[in-house]
Amino acid sequence: MLAAFLLGQLENMDLITRSRERVYRLYSANSDEELLTLPTIPPDCEANYHMFFILLNSLSARSRLKEHLKSRSIILSGKHHDC
Repeated sequence: MLAAFLLGQLENMDLITRSRERVYRLYSANSDEELLTLPTIPPDCEANYHMFFILLNSLSARSRLKEHLKSRSIILSGKHHDC
């Protein structure tokens, strides 16, 4: 079953990557770079847009963002947000 799922992912890899790229560009265009640092893709690299991460400029900004997201029922999961 897992192999079938992964085969479907491989068969649709270009479509999935383009969809992720659209989200990446939307987030990038609507982000306040005074409050956070956005990911950059080096010119000699190709991204698969697996995740969109941000680096906040201070611990207080990070705390405020987490509360803001929580107030809108957006729950952070995984370990990425605690780095």
